Amino acid sequence: MDLNTIKENLTFPIEAPQYRVEVDGFMSFANNTLTHDGRLRCPCVKCVNNKLLNPDDVNYHLLQYGIMRNYSTWVFHGESVDQVPTSTSTEPTVEKETLTHMDMRQLVHDAFGHSESISLSKVT
Repeated sequence: MDLNTIKENLTFPIEAPQYRVEVDGFMSFANNTLTHDGRLRCPCVKCVNNKLLNPDDVNYHLLQYGIMRNYSTWVFHGESVDQVPTSTSTEPTVEKETLTHMDMRQLVHDAFGHSESISLSKVT
């Protein structure tokens, strides 16, 4: 069972055949995390891992409501953080920017307009 494929297919709309097939893949993976009374956390958009349900109800919720879009590391269902790759090519990257004193002055000016009463002194 390839978790990356399962996760990728769970990003499809809930009506898509790929999504429906991978709900079974998720359920197979998550069966290792059943509580002593046979329940597991439901990662659907309605329950957001806050409710413990029996597996049939979790399966129904995933097919009816869909899985949470931001649940990419299944820590509540047996996946350790160590199993997740640290970087993937699909992750957006943000370049670091450093604002200078003059940039801050311009930001304040743009936000509040030019006023003689605004005084920005350089903090050292």
